[in-house]
Amino acid sequence: AIGVSVTNDPTGAYNVYQYDFGLLPDYPHYGLWHDGYYGTFNSGSQSGAFVFERDEMLEGGASPQLVRFDLPLVVWNPLTIRSAEPANLLGTEVDTDLPGYFTYLQDDAWGGNIPFDHLKVWEVEMDWNNADNSTISAPLEIQTDPFDAGEVFGDGNGAIRQPGTSQRLAGHGGIISFAANYRPFENHNSWLITFNTFIDANETGGIRWIELRNDDTNPWEIYQEGTYSIADGHSRLMSSANMDALGNIAMAYTTASENLKVSLRYTGRFDGDPLGQMTLAETTIIDGNGVRTNTNRYGDYAHITMDHNN
Repeated sequence: AIGVSVTNDPTGAYNVYQYDFGLLPDYPHYGLWHDGYYGTFNSGSQSGAFVFERDEMLEGGASPQLVRFDLPLVVWNPLTIRSAEPANLLGTEVDTDLPGYFTYLQDDAWGGNIPFDHLKVWEVEMDWNNADNSTISAPLEIQTDPFDAGEVFGDGNGAIRQPGTSQRLAGHGGIISFAANYRPFENHNSWLITFNTFIDANETGGIRWIELRNDDTNPWEIYQEGTYSIADGHSRLMSSANMDALGNIAMAYTTASENLKVSLRYTGRFDGDPLGQMTLAETTIIDGNGVRTNTNRYGDYAHITMDHNN
């Protein structure tokens, strides 16, 4: 089921719709776009993408359409979550001729003839007048600096270590973190992407963050890229990043280790700072006060939301 608020009051009325995927659309990720609500799901070999008819939902229509897509030429993470990530639109200006976008990372350690670590990007053209005419492109491949996304990000038990116990927590490797935020600027478009990567043989987690850019004539390419970590033995992972109207970036994340209970921190950078660097000092949002020993499950979702005035 999906609910769309009738007004700008989140405590008010909703239009609620229910869809049958024919399978469990596990671990869905969503993105707002000008012509639809874009999403992805994790269902093993049947993982894929979908688009809801946004305009009809906003009007409270009786039967908003749903279109599902397979992602061509993808190699899925072999053992864990297989949700790709839609672009999520920020700002108040948008070119309504733009296609929608999905992205997924590709680690050459996964096999499947992946020649190098890269991102795949697919373009979607929706036709709500005749939904069967909607199309998804072959993927654009964007080579990145090498990364190690792992398969299950830590031997099935997890990559997040905790004090005083051998129980580790799952950190969800092999996926793009939510949300992959897109913002148009006067002379370019920016798309901010983050995901987990191991930074050493001890399975310490770091965060790979990438800003893609394109414009009216040139395809997506990497504008800046970095791996965020600090040499203190703590893992940093499960990130969520966002960009304001000035091009400044904030990134929040989980941090933990054998000497630090699971906590939340953030960093960031100002537009014009040296490329590929998070220049703001790490700051604590909240220090954790507990240790989990009964399961490796940990908060699957993280999300940093930008004030719409920014």
